[in-house]
Amino acid sequence: LIPYYTQASIDNINNLDLTNIGQLTQSTFLPFSKSPLFTGTDNGDLIVWNFVDKKSTEQTTSLTKHRVIQKIVNKVIRGAIHCVCALPNNHIFVLASSAGNVRFYDRQCRVVGWVDYLGDAVVSVSFPAQVPNYGDIHDIKDNPFVVPDMIVGTKKHKIIKIESPDKENAGDITRETVLDTFNAVCTAMSAHPTLPLVAIGTDFGDIQIWNIAQKQIVQTINMSQTPNITDMKFSPNGEWLVFAA
Repeated sequence: LIPYYTQASIDNINNLDLTNIGQLTQSTFLPFSKSPLFTGTDNGDLIVWNFVDKKSTEQTTSLTKHRVIQKIVNKVIRGAIHCVCALPNNHIFVLASSAGNVRFYDRQCRVVGWVDYLGDAVVSVSFPAQVPNYGDIHDIKDNPFVVPDMIVGTKKHKIIKIESPDKENAGDITRETVLDTFNAVCTAMSAHPTLPLVAIGTDFGDIQIWNIAQKQIVQTINMSQTPNITDMKFSPNGEWLVFAA
């Protein structure tokens, strides 16, 4: 059993000065066992949680998971942290901020890659292609990290495609605005693993499926009873789309 977190539960943790910690925004685990939990805040701080087994009561031998703050990294990125996600199949997590920055960190919270100055607050990040497995970040001296291709959604209704050069070829990261006529605030996004499709959740509660190659909307799913889509993800084979609101 892993307990959920609220702002009040953080405020009640003893022995830590949490007076300057911002409001919680998003959290992620890395896709491996015994991963800490990484939580962003609206002032650019990062909270790293671990879990310890403790007896539920003195009269029982059953164990439950208790949250423990391992560390707090202040101002890990400029601006509010709008998006926290794991890089698929890696020991790397991703932060995106209101300052238009996307940065990649190893599990020791060290920066390993970045894309900055996207011109608008980034609220969602998705990876449409299979990402290489870099293994443990301590072992990548002979396998240097390369920022992967990704698609980001911004607060001002833009969807931007970012592509990195191949390792063998010199060059700069390219940025292309593939949608700039989007008519709502993008609150969540997921790129299809094999097709040029992007699912976008909005603050209206709609889910829109776009073909970014043709720049056309393919389908709209009205979820007006559950406004403000907060997260979504295509399944690895692309047959299912899961969302939270």
